Amino acid sequence: MVFTRATKSVLIHQVHFPVGRQAKAMAAGARFSPAWLTRWTNKRIAQG
Repeated sequence: MVFTRATKSVLIHQVHFPVGRQAKAMAAGARFSPAWLTRWTNKRIAQG
């Protein structure tokens, strides 16, 4: 039974999702930008 569960193709549901306009914009931007630019942008926003 464990082997069957481990090898069976299962639809994986989305676990993390953005809530709010700013978070959705950041998630969309992070999808198309380099990692260093996303980190830099997050750092700038977090510092205020």
